[in-house]
Amino acid sequence: MTEHEADERRTFEPRPIAGEAALRRKVAAQLKALHALKSAALRMFDAMLSAVRAERAASSLAEVEDLLGRMLDAFGGHREETAAHERGLRRRLSELGERPSAPREIGMGLAALARGNLGRIGGQNQGANARDAFVFEHLEIASYELLERLAERAGDLATAELARSARVEDAAMADKIARNWDNVLSLMLASEQIPTNRPDQSPVAETPPAPASS
Repeated sequence: MTEHEADERRTFEPRPIAGEAALRRKVAAQLKALHALKSAALRMFDAMLSAVRAERAASSLAEVEDLLGRMLDAFGGHREETAAHERGLRRRLSELGERPSAPREIGMGLAALARGNLGRIGGQNQGANARDAFVFEHLEIASYELLERLAERAGDLATAELARSARVEDAAMADKIARNWDNVLSLMLASEQIPTNRPDQSPVAETPPAPASS
């Protein structure tokens, strides 16, 4: 083998160590992105829950109070799960010698912050809140799916398990929202004093006119 051929072979031979380092850097980058996303989600939940509590306190309609109470239970519980996810991501970054990014550095995180602030300022549209939360949960699920697979390819089983466990909880929350669209719609209508005609209730029938006397 000539010296030129040896140089060419060295040039095109795979470099597994460099490749593994690149995968590890990619895992760290995805962890930072997800941490920023979860930080934004916490701000969105805080704004949403504040709006729900304020509307419930001001409501004089029993149906609205009941529906808002259910919303508080569902989103309040997942807010605590989300806080645990954020802590887990931050801890894993620290274990890898990395520091979290600020939420503003991630475009979708910034969008979530803006959405949360608008919800707090612009009124109590709980239908929009539930819709945005549903969309955001699926964004988180997709991000965790990618992180889990990336971590597995990088041999980072701790990060893969972290992604898997958080994804399961986010998927459960998305399913809970999906099962409650009828309640969300009822809340939207009841808040404006529009008959809800909920599936578990019969619509109020109008009194038929009395027959004309002969």
